[in-house]
Amino acid sequence: MVRVINNQVTQTSLPTTGTVNGQTVSNYHLLPESTLLSEGCLPLVENKPTLGEGEYHVFAYYTIQETQVVANYTAETIPAEAPSVETRVEIVESTLGEILENIIPNL
Repeated sequence: MVRVINNQVTQTSLPTTGTVNGQTVSNYHLLPESTLLSEGCLPLVENKPTLGEGEYHVFAYYTIQETQVVANYTAETIPAEAPSVETRVEIVESTLGEILENIIPNL
């Protein structure tokens, strides 16, 4: 369940203590669905695409409907791991060596 106020999702997890009819109640998040609905909460449904190799889910936006809120996700590619510092130093040294050999061939 999520709380919706003025057609905006304002809470994605309900508090354990809340106020109902001006009274503080414990276990607010465990109240009957009918009470939570009357408090402006709606069920949350996740819309996640099937992932391919090397992809992960990223939240994109909510679609607020009359009886539920849909959390829409996209699939993003996991970025390639950056080379280590040692590997980058080796690449720079190798490249500089090649450049110097071309500038000063008999070094």
